[in-house]
Amino acid sequence: MNPLAFLLALILVLAPALAEADKLAQIPVLPAASGPHPDLDALLQRFWRDYYKADGSLGFDMSQVRVGRVALTDDDNDELILMIASQAWRTDAGYPFVIATWIDKEWVAVGWGWGDEDGIFSLTETRRGWHSVETGTYVMRWNGTEYERETKSTAPPVPAN
Repeated sequence: MNPLAFLLALILVLAPALAEADKLAQIPVLPAASGPHPDLDALLQRFWRDYYKADGSLGFDMSQVRVGRVALTDDDNDELILMIASQAWRTDAGYPFVIATWIDKEWVAVGWGWGDEDGIFSLTETRRGWHSVETGTYVMRWNGTEYERETKSTAPPVPAN
């Protein structure tokens, strides 16, 4: 076999495995535990006031909220992923979610995305100390202030820093 053809065939076989190697961990995004959640309620009221605990086709309650906590920085504090897992909110890209960090006794939004409960991953790649996040459709990268979404097919490979 031609060495170039062999190398090309090897790359095609290994490419999916190499792409998966960038994933650090799946972020579990699960129903909220039972009980009061004043911190989550405050975040939901801030960004979804007209829909959270409201009637109507786009109304939802805590039973349709999914929550994930993950350390996206090396400061040992978890960030929050809060997803609206209501069929009324679903698009081809998944369900809407916010990435938030805890600042001054409240969750502060630092990124917005779309994904599925079982398809959000933290990546080994970091930007300015924050891990990138993959949603299946997007790669979300830290720009120094917030996460920016890039369509996965056009997201350029960037070495971890």
